Amino acid sequence: MGQPCDKAELKELVREYVVINNMSTPFPNNTPGDDWYYLFMKRHPSLSFKKPEQLQKLRKDARKPDIIYDFYDKLQQVYIDNNISDSAFVFNCDESGFQTDPSKLKAIGQKSIALSRISGGSGRESISVLACCAANGNYLPPFIIFKGK
Repeated sequence: MGQPCDKAELKELVREYVVINNMSTPFPNNTPGDDWYYLFMKRHPSLSFKKPEQLQKLRKDARKPDIIYDFYDKLQQVYIDNNISDSAFVFNCDESGFQTDPSKLKAIGQKSIALSRISGGSGRESISVLACCAANGNYLPPFIIFKGK
């Protein structure tokens, strides 16, 4: 849901679950300790503690498979409608921002799957890089944008 939890938040969620369900536990104040956390992580080897990338909600939504498949269906229709067969005339550009002051925040997420935390905007200084390449493998040199003076 774009809001991964860290160790303290996980333990707080467990405490809330225990209280709401009126469960009896050996936890002081119904809150599990660090030992419980480490055993939990050991019991769930598909999880790891890692740094999430900052991702705006619109960008996260754009990663949904139905949106991606719809894009390629429309692209295929453009190829057909315009009789495009030479991939040298099909280009793709993408801009990436590289933070100059990365956050030290880490959270729990599934191994080998990117973890993201939704943000309202970057809020930090960054360097932007625009990459452009053709479907046949040709590419332009990257366009790099630094902070202006």
